[in-house]
Amino acid sequence: MRKNILVVFAVSLIAFTTNAQNVIVSPQWLNDNLNDPNLVVIQPSFLKLDYDNEHIKGARYLWPD
Repeated sequence: MRKNILVVFAVSLIAFTTNAQNVIVSPQWLNDNLNDPNLVVIQPSFLKLDYDNEHIKGARYLWPD
């Protein structure tokens, strides 16, 4: 459940800051496509500790400036 919340948060943040289409995906779609080498999953957070404690496998940490 917590991973789903992280995914929704990360994807929502991207959707609000870009004009990209199809940025928001379902947890099932993410699970099915997580091994796609063209897929980039990011976890934006002010605290790296959150990322270090738990993140989606392969997700990249994004520190906002």
